[in-house]
Amino acid sequence: MKNIYMIMGAVLMMMSSCQEEIDYAFNSVTPRLVVEGYITDQGVEVNLSRTIDMLDTVKANSVKDAIVMIHGSDGTSEQLFADSNGTYRSVTGFKGISGVTYTLNVTDANHTYHASSEMQKQTILKNCHFEWKKVVSEDMLCFDYEVQDIAGEDNYYCYRMFKNGKTFKWGLFDDNGYKDGVITNSVTCMSKKKYEDNDLDEQDNILHDGDSIRFDVMVISKPVYDYLYSLKLSSGSKVNPLSFFDGGCLGYFSANSVCSFEVIFIYLPQN
Repeated sequence: MKNIYMIMGAVLMMMSSCQEEIDYAFNSVTPRLVVEGYITDQGVEVNLSRTIDMLDTVKANSVKDAIVMIHGSDGTSEQLFADSNGTYRSVTGFKGISGVTYTLNVTDANHTYHASSEMQKQTILKNCHFEWKKVVSEDMLCFDYEVQDIAGEDNYYCYRMFKNGKTFKWGLFDDNGYKDGVITNSVTCMSKKKYEDNDLDEQDNILHDGDSIRFDVMVISKPVYDYLYSLKLSSGSKVNPLSFFDGGCLGYFSANSVCSFEVIFIYLPQN
C-alpha cells in the first residue's frame, strides 16, 4: 500500500529567497566577484560576494558597496540598494513582467559586469506529495510532483526544495518527451535507514517532524539552464562552471517565474 501524505499544503506563486542558495565551490586562485541575481513577478534581489581559493579556510565576504542597476527591454530601469544583510533589493517594488528581457549591471571596484535574461512564462505545479518507494533494495522517501508544460515552446526548469529556509535539494529538468503535456517528476529525499539511524553528522540530510518544507519550480531560460547544469557537473571537480556574465565575474542572473508548494513535514512509517 502506498503512503501518500500532505499536511497544510498550499501552492503559491512567490519569489524564491536567495539567502540560502546553491553551494558554489569555485576553483579560483584570484578573488573574483560572484553574482547571484533573480527577478520574478514578485520582485528582484541580488547577492554579491567575492571568491577565495577553495583551499582557503576564510569564507567569502558579501559585497555591499557595489552599484547595481537593472534595465528592462520595455524601457524600465531601477537601481538596487543593499539591505542590512547585504542583499540588493528594489526600494520601489520593481517586479518582472513575462516576455521582457532584463539586463543586470554590476559595478564593483571600477569594473562593470553585465548579464541579460528574458522573463519566462508561469507554469502550474500540482499533485505534490511525499511517498515511500522501493528503490533497488532500499526504502526511499520521495517527493512527487507534476508540472504543466508551457505549450508551443521548449521549456527548461529548475527545482529547489527548502528545509526550514535552507536549500535541501535542487536540480534541473526540461520538457523533452513531455512536450505540451504534464511532466511527472520525483525527488529522492532520504532513505528509511538514514532516518532511523538519525546520525548527528547527517542532520542536514534528514527530514524531521515539524520541518517546514517549501518546494519551488522555476521556469528558466536555456542559458540559465546551461549554466546551472555546468555548475552541477563542475561540483567536486577543478573546473569552474560556464561564464554567464560579460566582464569576467562568476555567478548568474535569471529572470524567471516561480511556483511554490509549502508543507509541514510529518513522518509516516511505511506500511
